[in-house]
Amino acid sequence: MTLITKRTIIKPLTEKDIPNVIIMYKEPDSFKYVKPFAGKSDVFYTEFLKKKIESNIKEVGFWTVCKKENNEFIGTVNLNQLASTSMTQIGCHLKRKFWNNGYASELLKEIVGYGIE
Repeated sequence: MTLITKRTIIKPLTEKDIPNVIIMYKEPDSFKYVKPFAGKSDVFYTEFLKKKIESNIKEVGFWTVCKKENNEFIGTVNLNQLASTSMTQIGCHLKRKFWNNGYASELLKEIVGYGIE
């Protein structure tokens, strides 16, 4: 399931996306608000992302985001059920250079719409 916004293309995570995601994860303040994931190894992040790819087979809930104009990697978005609850979590993780440019609002609006439908 590919989603498109005004400026982005949102596609399910694949193994070829893992290196870009790991580079983003290693940026300063990348996990400022998610401390348990800060400073982990490439192996840890790779295993985490492979589990997301595996869970996407059943139901897509983790996507990568690229700019529509040049396919530049922007970040990731997710929509999934919190373990052992009936609550749904939505999230957006962007490369630092894309912070404060309205991308999170644009992406999350699209993902909420997808979740409702």
